[in-house]
Amino acid sequence: VWDGDELLGQTPLALPPPEKGLELTLRAPGYQDATVTVPSGTQKQVKADLAPVGGHTLTCTSTPTGASVFLDGELMGETPLTIRDLDRDAVEVTFRKKNHEQVARAVGFGTAATQNLVVVLPNLTEKYYRQRLLNEPQVLHHYCDLGHHYVLAHDFQSAVDVFARGVDLVVRNPSAPDASRLWSEIDRLTSEQYDYGDTVTVTRARKILADRLGRLLKTHGAKSPVALYTSFIAVLDTLNQRQRAREVFGEAWKRYPNDRTLRRVAKQRHFTLP
Repeated sequence: VWDGDELLGQTPLALPPPEKGLELTLRAPGYQDATVTVPSGTQKQVKADLAPVGGHTLTCTSTPTGASVFLDGELMGETPLTIRDLDRDAVEVTFRKKNHEQVARAVGFGTAATQNLVVVLPNLTEKYYRQRLLNEPQVLHHYCDLGHHYVLAHDFQSAVDVFARGVDLVVRNPSAPDASRLWSEIDRLTSEQYDYGDTVTVTRARKILADRLGRLLKTHGAKSPVALYTSFIAVLDTLNQRQRAREVFGEAWKRYPNDRTLRRVAKQRHFTLP
């Protein structure tokens, strides 16, 4: 710690309250000098941050990972990325990844030695499907396309939410085109046609699906189509909730006695017909 040309000592350093204001300079090997102003009579702790010599450090993180990082137009690498020894106090950082929107951020360091930059890159495919769904909310295959996209992205909650909106549409319009595809997309979460993760991931997806299908049955009651019952029965049985699956089958049979689809389910699942 220097007062002009006089070395006062090293931090941490205790000094008597100054009778008049001081302007101290803090110096350390490998760091830039820092100036601290101490008003007269000060009796409290004074702190200062010294930035490393050679520049700043910038850490870049993105969702999803693997985005190319451009610093003032120069490619630096892919996220997650740490850029060291920056000799600029302000930079323009651009993130690019295939099928995702480009994101740019202005970063200023000021007196900070390090800045952490975290961004989310919107998926262009998701944006496209969502826009189509917004423009044509009565077209069922838009729900199928968007839900399928979410499953492949492991965003199972969003996938199930979209599928549920499709089910609502089918209940309102049982003759809606592409209804069979909707039930197929839903059942693929149960039948392992998706290669979407390890056992933990698969189980999580199926629990989310089972919860939503159960709520849909309560919501639509007597209007619930047979396919909603069979999808719920399948995911329950896959989750080893066999007793509950039998109960749901019994409810479906009362509502749709002698239904051919339910007979096939009973044979596949080894259920005894009521």
